[in-house]
Amino acid sequence: MFKNILIVFNPNSSSLINSDQWLGKVVYTLNKEIDGFICLKTIVNPLSCESVFDNLDIEIDLVIAAGGDGTIRKVIEDTYNRFPNLPIGLLPLGTGNQLARNLKIFDDNILSNPLESSIKNIINGKPKKIDLGLMNGRIFAVACGVGPLSDAILIPEASDKAVWKMLAYVSSMIGNLAVAPIPLRITLNDEETFCVTASGVFVSNVGDLGLGMLSPAASIEDGLLDLCILTPNDFIDYLDLGFHFTSGFVGSSAPYYVKQANKVLIEVEHKILKKSPLENAKNKFKEIFHLNTTPNSKTITETTCMIDGDGLGVTPMEISVLPAAISIISPV
Repeated sequence: MFKNILIVFNPNSSSLINSDQWLGKVVYTLNKEIDGFICLKTIVNPLSCESVFDNLDIEIDLVIAAGGDGTIRKVIEDTYNRFPNLPIGLLPLGTGNQLARNLKIFDDNILSNPLESSIKNIINGKPKKIDLGLMNGRIFAVACGVGPLSDAILIPEASDKAVWKMLAYVSSMIGNLAVAPIPLRITLNDEETFCVTASGVFVSNVGDLGLGMLSPAASIEDGLLDLCILTPNDFIDYLDLGFHFTSGFVGSSAPYYVKQANKVLIEVEHKILKKSPLENAKNKFKEIFHLNTTPNSKTITETTCMIDGDGLGVTPMEISVLPAAISIISPV
């Protein structure tokens, strides 16, 4: 068993259950298993460049990330940059818990207790090497993305996520379905370049993004990333896309495209941004009742980048895979 353990969490996260309800139990349980020290470190901003390992006085042989995907991403990034051989334990206490879900650290059902399962996994599990992604110099463990459907992940407030969990994302995605797709230029492996107008482009390190299987071929240890392009063209496509995410079924007619790569460049094409089919339908409705319509088109030069649920900079996005980059304590 490990000796000295560092537990990192964000006390200001509304999606994190009250630390009084979990921290004491975790420390008490782990103290019975180790012959050393347990240190606590809080972080306020998961996108900060300050390392979670700053000002530590003892040598750590396990770091535990307690919180949502943003906190876990931060701990993984700092560990990779400072101590890449240090194993990481996960206490998934956020909304999506995507990395822990894909590693099967807990059962994803209403009867499961993610905290109990995660503590047992830290005690009984084994280090497992997983791939990471690198987007514009920053590490991600789950996915990065761009476009209206990617922006929808950034919309819910922490308080809404605490109450509604994954339903908070469903609501924002439905709201963003009417936003115009974005013209993008995508280059794969420095070899293949193509242009596409998409409602969402995700570069994923995992198969399950919490709303169904985005890519059935994705693996967290195959040395590849999965490029998924969501291109709904009409109302029926939007319905297909909604059923695809809610059911997890990958159908041949669903409006998306998936390709594996180890390097991806995503740029916004500088051209007129056309309206989505739903926006056009809304304008026709307004015309009938002599209401003010929105402009027919606009130009776009850049758009927000999403990384593991947080907004981080704007396009272009330079993305690459880091094979077998870090060790996560996972079920045997």
